[in-house]
Amino acid sequence: MQAPRVCVAGAGAVGGLIAAKLARAGFPVSVLARGEHWRAIEARGLTLLEGEAGAPVHVASANEPAALGPQDVVFIALKAPSLVEAASSLKPLLTPDTVLVPAMNGVPWWFFHRFGGALAGTRLASVDPGGVISEALPAEQVIGSVVHLSSSIAGRGSSAAGSATCSSSASRPGSEATDWRASRKCWKPEALPSRRLRRSSARCGSSSGAI
Repeated sequence: MQAPRVCVAGAGAVGGLIAAKLARAGFPVSVLARGEHWRAIEARGLTLLEGEAGAPVHVASANEPAALGPQDVVFIALKAPSLVEAASSLKPLLTPDTVLVPAMNGVPWWFFHRFGGALAGTRLASVDPGGVISEALPAEQVIGSVVHLSSSIAGRGSSAAGSATCSSSASRPGSEATDWRASRKCWKPEALPSRRLRRSSARCGSSSGAI
């Protein structure tokens, strides 16, 4: 089974940790970063520090989404206020089958998608002004997640993990929540659905676990 192409948009403290862990688990990972941080990753790889130990992993990197092309899974690890401006630039990463996994702070743009009741389909102008995020990043392709971890930027091209383990639980917006318990097997390539099976195995695509 071919491992899915995975991109982490925003290789900062959280995104860098996610990307490094996925790369160590054998995924073909690419990252989007900017400025000196991107140049450091391009030159030396991405380093995750756990305690005093850290070794670089080599990932594809770019400062423009078009340079990476379509992906099977995109983790969005940007600061929430920056997504309004960045959303449309992420379009080159997407196909109609791409799974979006926002690992972000704040109320998400997809919150009321299939919410049910009077608020179903409500768009919060304070979060998604003019619907620019919804237009670029369709809620139908989102697997909503809550990521519990602490990390920090240890230097250009480096993230420092603040805890040894963490977990996230994720589900399709509007679907019954799925609680994925902390388990390292969730980060193995076979844990994410193949391109062929992703549509029918959406919940398996909400991979999360001990990172």
